[in-house]
Amino acid sequence: MTPEDLQRIRASQGWRTQRVELIHGTSAGSVIVKGQRPARSVARYRLLNGVARWAGLPLLRAAPPHGGARAQAVEVARLRHLAAAGVRVPRVLHVDEEFFVQDWLGDVRLDKRLRRRREALAWWQRGLATLVDVHARGQYLSQAFARNFIASDDALSMIDFEDDPLEVMTLDEAQARDWLAYLHASALAFHDKAPAPQAECAALLRAAFAGERAPVRRLVLETAQRLRWVLRLPVGSGRGWRRHIAILQMAVSLMLAAETQTPTRPRTQR
Repeated sequence: MTPEDLQRIRASQGWRTQRVELIHGTSAGSVIVKGQRPARSVARYRLLNGVARWAGLPLLRAAPPHGGARAQAVEVARLRHLAAAGVRVPRVLHVDEEFFVQDWLGDVRLDKRLRRRREALAWWQRGLATLVDVHARGQYLSQAFARNFIASDDALSMIDFEDDPLEVMTLDEAQARDWLAYLHASALAFHDKAPAPQAECAALLRAAFAGERAPVRRLVLETAQRLRWVLRLPVGSGRGWRRHIAILQMAVSLMLAAETQTPTRPRTQR
């Protein structure tokens, strides 16, 4: 980036007050400026990790929420490492003491695509294929939620790497955690706007999951088996707090279906 670009960014209040700012018209085109996140309390993350250990669900552990310069260093390092491995992520254009600059990939998020009934399944399948490709390169994501996948043409790129799951888990666990995050987030999108046929989703998931490494498949299935009890919960109309149970049920049933020929159907109650 040019000195003029950096002078303009340093003078801006946008990334200082909102932490993330989209700036158009730089020498590198449209860019995202990310200021440092304030240090966050670790109390609730320790609580979550304690519950995950107690329940025997290691994939639900949270990575440390560093904040500040350390979180920025983690994200910059992860972006560069993923890019070097051939994963589609924003380019790091500049690193400063209080912020860093990356490519802007657009604003067409995968969760929005999944809410469009006609194209939901095609984009959902692209997300599955993207996870398999990332993992085949020996990599993993941080927050593999649909909102952190950016659609460009017929491909997906990933954003948001402020934490590093390998600080609290193995590579196999981090990759299995990606599947849990993606399936839960996509179940949320389907539930809200464009409910997809479960049998068709299960078939697509099984086909994609066959390309995943065996240790990762095993961890996903073990976690789904431990969460199978949620399928017995009545959800009624699926409104209010029952909506969250219905979303979790869809995610768990899809995880179980990844290793079976018949999708597991959650219990409903009228």
